[in-house]
Amino acid sequence: QTFVTLSIAASSLTIACVGVWIYWTARHVNRKDDWRSLCAGTAGLLAAAVPFYANLFSPWGAHNFGVMGLTCAGFFTTRALMIRPRWKTSPALVFAALAQILAFYSHWTCLLLLPPATVAAILMATELNMKRRLAVVAEYCFFVLLCAAPVLLLMVLIHSSPSSSGVLYTGLRERSAVGFNQVSHRFILWFVSYARYFSLPGLLAGLWGLGLLAVEDRMLLPLLTVVGHLAVWTFMPGFTWNGSPTELRTLNYLLPIFGIGVAWALVHSFVHSRTSNKTYAAINTVF
Repeated sequence: QTFVTLSIAASSLTIACVGVWIYWTARHVNRKDDWRSLCAGTAGLLAAAVPFYANLFSPWGAHNFGVMGLTCAGFFTTRALMIRPRWKTSPALVFAALAQILAFYSHWTCLLLLPPATVAAILMATELNMKRRLAVVAEYCFFVLLCAAPVLLLMVLIHSSPSSSGVLYTGLRERSAVGFNQVSHRFILWFVSYARYFSLPGLLAGLWGLGLLAVEDRMLLPLLTVVGHLAVWTFMPGFTWNGSPTELRTLNYLLPIFGIGVAWALVHSFVHSRTSNKTYAAINTVF
């Protein structure tokens, strides 16, 4: 009963984080706190709360905490990335570091998703010269290794059974699982699975909204997290299937991210009212 209560609390915090994320994004775009930002935040809450698959609580288990950790870390890391010139002195960087540590220890799946997306986002920060970006990446990689060393060590040492081994869980030892046909099958399965559980309109709207965030608002981390999840899903067989319905767990990590995309697709033209035309607003609303 205690685990169930904590798990529901973690899921509720995830929904709240999506709402705050969209509210902060609208406020960052408009450079002011007004009713548009509040409406956008409300849309974020609804987008995270209404998917039917989110009600399938039981298969999530401990992954509820991983999803919460990934979402919270994504928000605080995005805030730090959006104020790039002050990376050395900004308190936002401290909050991002603490949130990432929380994500690493909420569930080790976050180690497969968050660091690659963060590194890619740093490398794509064109406001800084390449030398500075590479230096920041080196510092971040050292931070990740230092914080995640206990987790990585346990993954290597656990050998009580093939299903519980952190190394065997990847499925990379099975040659039949890494052939071209299997890799292409898992690549297609990623889209089919999200269309099945999150709905095809939800998947399209989520990807469209995340694309708008990345291209027009230079908020890259959410979309890069999706790309990273697709890559891990495709090339690490155990992330998809290891003898149990693993997909019901690993799919969950992107549900809040897609919620962000759906919400932003809906409110993008509303937030960008000064620069968005009516046709563009209609297209966003349809998606």
